[in-house]
Amino acid sequence: MTDWTAMAQEAYSTNTIRALRADWEIFSAYCHRYRAPVLPAAAKTVRDFVFECAGFRKKPATIRRYVATIGLAHRAAGVADPVVAETVKLALKEMGRTVPARQSQARGLVWSEIAQFLEFEVRIGLPKAEWERISGHSCRVGAAQDMLALNIDMASVMQAGRWKDTRIPMRYGEKILASRGAMARAARSQGRA
Repeated sequence: MTDWTAMAQEAYSTNTIRALRADWEIFSAYCHRYRAPVLPAAAKTVRDFVFECAGFRKKPATIRRYVATIGLAHRAAGVADPVVAETVKLALKEMGRTVPARQSQARGLVWSEIAQFLEFEVRIGLPKAEWERISGHSCRVGAAQDMLALNIDMASVMQAGRWKDTRIPMRYGEKILASRGAMARAARSQGRA
């Protein structure tokens, strides 16, 4: 299990590792409360855990994530995976039929609100051609460009934007980065720019 944990540190993001640990701690606490073995766990224990979580009004997606973590921990430890048992699969199906699965939805911007925003942008002097290029992703692009313009290092930009490699932030900031590149610096030092 220690070898798996070391390999997982490289394979999964920090947030995923944090979620796996939290999920496993929740299941472990459940097992200790009922004096049931944690590893390997019995399929009946996992089934009962699913129903208890549903009774506490946990969202189905959360419960499914817990069950996935339980299975992953068992496979990583090289012991029988209780979540593949039919009793656990049936518990998840039953939960899906009895617990409302609808997630709350973020508030949407309706066209009239977007039009008001765009009219405001025109009033502050942004050319129409520019505001037509604005999308929901514009804040993310702009934040990356702002950080790069402030000469913030790429590792910090990647962390802020949760990018795993440099490809996307470099694309967003290609004009800014080009203005700081070797050719641009040479042109400025020779008075050509």
